[in-house]
Amino acid sequence: GQRRHKVLGKMSAAREDRLREAGFIFADAEAILRDKNRDALWDEMFQLLLSFKEQEGHCNVPWNHKENERNLRNWVLRQRRNKVLGKMSAAREDRLREAGFIFADAEAILRDKNRDAL
Repeated sequence: GQRRHKVLGKMSAAREDRLREAGFIFADAEAILRDKNRDALWDEMFQLLLSFKEQEGHCNVPWNHKENERNLRNWVLRQRRNKVLGKMSAAREDRLREAGFIFADAEAILRDKNRDAL
């Protein structure tokens, strides 16, 4: 359809203008593309977290740590914040928990202390 052509970049500017003048709304298509990009970025960062875990044996990413030039620590903090604010889907929460991710900083500190004692 028209939205798909717009998202894929297969629509001329003139056609888009005519459709907008006729009242056609592209917002759904733009939101779908934005959500797909957001999901792809989340998946990419999750894979970097799994790589970190494979190397380090845990998901407690230290300050300023980068994986493939991406600031993984900031992403981890954002996941904790999203969980607290109720902005995280159950599916993402499940994936993170299955990977061994700890949502509370206090839990992460306690886990580190226990690991250091071993």
